Amino acid sequence: MKYYYGFEYASGKRTTTGQPHPLTGRLSIAGNLVVFTNKANRNEWVLNGEITSDMQGNCRESVNQAHVRDLMLGDSINEMNEYIANIVDLLVD
Repeated sequence: MKYYYGFEYASGKRTTTGQPHPLTGRLSIAGNLVVFTNKANRNEWVLNGEITSDMQGNCRESVNQAHVRDLMLGDSINEMNEYIANIVDLLVD
């Protein structure tokens, strides 16, 4: 099954969270990843996001799987995959 991803930033695109990755020292971006099975539902979710002054735009955006990795650099690849698998069980659709 194909999944479509959306990300809602907590407080701007450069706000980080969590512990640094033990090897790289990089942090994850603060926010929530949401997974959809339908592209139209994902796009509607993105469009219904709040317009924030600190982000100068929508706090939600559509992301692809490669971009998800860029958002979760504080986690190992295995941790990221486990996180995605857990939220797939809680699909918004």
